[in-house]
Amino acid sequence: MSLEEENNELIEQKIQEFEKLISKVMQTYPNESFILEAESNFNQLIDNTPRALESLKAAFELNKKSPYLASRLANYYQENDNLDEALSVMHQSVNNNLNDRDLNFKYAKLLMIKIPENYVDLKHYLRKSFTKKDKRYEAQFLYARILYLLGEEENKEYFEFLRGVPLDFRIKKQVQGTVIEHDKPKIFEGSVMKLESSYGFIKQDVTGETIYFNRGTDLQELRFNSRIKFKKAFNFNGPIAIEILSQ
Repeated sequence: MSLEEENNELIEQKIQEFEKLISKVMQTYPNESFILEAESNFNQLIDNTPRALESLKAAFELNKKSPYLASRLANYYQENDNLDEALSVMHQSVNNNLNDRDLNFKYAKLLMIKIPENYVDLKHYLRKSFTKKDKRYEAQFLYARILYLLGEEENKEYFEFLRGVPLDFRIKKQVQGTVIEHDKPKIFEGSVMKLESSYGFIKQDVTGETIYFNRGTDLQELRFNSRIKFKKAFNFNGPIAIEILSQ
């Protein structure tokens, strides 16, 4: 039986099964290729099946409390470059399910794309997307990042927890979430305060904060006290300096 032939109840049931699986796996293995492929294949099914999108829209209109229908419809809009519609769907669903952790997380991620510097709203929705020290690691990582950007010391507690979670080290070391200002990556300045063969630390100007960086072959000419410019991003250990240039 195809998606277009099934009634709204069966459509929701199938989507619920898919969304539960994706939500669970996404928190532990964010950005893994097999998850992205599954998402893409599901959206292609909607694209290639006559009336499937209309069936999905109709099912959502009849049951806006369903987090699964909202998530799938919003995902379809997002992948088809209609972020405003995706946000609208998720906003309606969050308002109908104020404490649903998956919905709050997905809405926050959409807001992060649309208005990445709206840290106050992002903090609100991300905090409702997990229970402290549970297995929703990506949600807690993004929350820790926002706390850092808001200058809240509590970020250190979250990063300390994330450093110890039982995940593949490649996931924990993945650099993401570059700091932006006025829609552009923000440039910081500082001095090299420690150098080892494969890493180093920068003392950031103004704040005096110590920032870790990976020292690859392109940075072997750096010296102690070198003046540098850099961008800042994050991994599960906390903030990390990237794209370092000598002044």
